Amino acid sequence: MQPTTEKFLSALKTGEIFEVENRYKRGSDGVYRWHLNRAVPLKNEDNEIVFWVGTATDIEERKKEMERKDEFIGIASHELKTPLTSLKGYLQLISSYKKDELPPVVKQYIEKANNSLSKLQRLINDLLDVSKIQAGKLEYAFDKVDLTELINASVENARMIHPMAHFIIRDGSNYLVNANSERLEQVVMNFINNAVKYSPQNKDVIIETSIHGDNVRVSVTDFGIGLSATQKERIFERFYRVEDKKHMTSGLGMGLYICAEIISYHNGTIGVESEVGKGSTFYFELPLVSS
Repeated sequence: MQPTTEKFLSALKTGEIFEVENRYKRGSDGVYRWHLNRAVPLKNEDNEIVFWVGTATDIEERKKEMERKDEFIGIASHELKTPLTSLKGYLQLISSYKKDELPPVVKQYIEKANNSLSKLQRLINDLLDVSKIQAGKLEYAFDKVDLTELINASVENARMIHPMAHFIIRDGSNYLVNANSERLEQVVMNFINNAVKYSPQNKDVIIETSIHGDNVRVSVTDFGIGLSATQKERIFERFYRVEDKKHMTSGLGMGLYICAEIISYHNGTIGVESEVGKGSTFYFELPLVSS
């Protein structure tokens, strides 16, 4: 119960919403079932907490459904990886065929096939990451990382993927953090890809670093469709996807969930600021380290 107590005391201190999952013993048959506990503070005109409103919702069936999904994800992702590797190998063999010059149209088809395989590879990698997270096996080595170098590399990659977008870098300094460079770049690229994906009109994307106390914040701002209050609450949930009738996108709804887990593993915080129709700012904060 220690994590529950810590979260409860933190909520009382900060006034933030309290939320935790626990198993409770049912009185009728003695069976333990999962419950989602939430408490929301109600405040007066002076922004003082008057009282808390709490609920305990039985989520046993939802937990079992998630377990079945996780089991399927683990099996499917490993089964898909082997034929995908074979396909990439055969395409490389075709591309490197030297006996006869390949017709331009064949080269074009190979390029399109490689692009599709890369998209599939990213989806499978997401599936594998989720499987590792649920098994508690998403581990990686840490080192000192220069955020300026990481952001420049990410934006250079993003410009190749999204040539129509306009990326603006606002980098304060060569901030150093203790992190895994590859995983941190994965988070930044996910923020950038989402910024472009959900901005059908305005293609400006701002990538900024700034100091917040003892932490450095990395934020990615777009001027796209934005998020409602409900969407902001659920955006980092597993399998949750933002959709509206005017803007349908592809994806499995796991990218931001993985990002949240990566940042949590780095002892950082992740969040979003957004307004419907005005865009979003996704950010994470990590402790600064000295050179």
